[in-house]
Amino acid sequence: MLAALAALALAAGPASKTPASLGSPKQEEPAQPRACPQPPPAPPCPDADTALARALAWVAEPAPEEIRAIAVEDLAFLGDPRALNMLAMLILDPSPAVQLAAVRAVRAYPTPRAEEILANVVRHPYPSEPVKLFALESLAFQRSRNARQFLEHIRDGSQYSPRLQSAAKQTLQRGWPSSGAAPTPGGAAPTH
Repeated sequence: MLAALAALALAAGPASKTPASLGSPKQEEPAQPRACPQPPPAPPCPDADTALARALAWVAEPAPEEIRAIAVEDLAFLGDPRALNMLAMLILDPSPAVQLAAVRAVRAYPTPRAEEILANVVRHPYPSEPVKLFALESLAFQRSRNARQFLEHIRDGSQYSPRLQSAAKQTLQRGWPSSGAAPTPGGAAPTH
């Protein structure tokens, strides 16, 4: 058995140098590491449809949690509101990092659909409380009358946890002046 292993080791070992007396000495070239072939670069996106399809494909790829969260946040960079429905589904992902990334991405869209998604996160029983708190804070970026009314409903409603009520109150204080007037640039209340 040992003889067979020794024979295999010798057969697989490096080639021996030729003695100088048998001919011209040959310099051995150092072994070059074999490089893995690189995939061809992706062709440029000719239109928004292709860009959205590629971004959605990256979100669906199995990958570590951190990579998936980055892919989800990248959907916001597209600025394409068609990504909002996929982001709404990703808020229910089992990974807390992906859930928060999806809320961050939805937050970047100042549209009624984004506002609806953020409100639904707070109402839905599945997302964790940190995700709901982040969705509440994100509603201030919508700057709409409906967002304000929803935050007031959370603040005054008894069916929500004290932490959610407190977050709604703080968001209202930071996002809108207390007089009930529309927010002014810079967030300062109008003076009379």
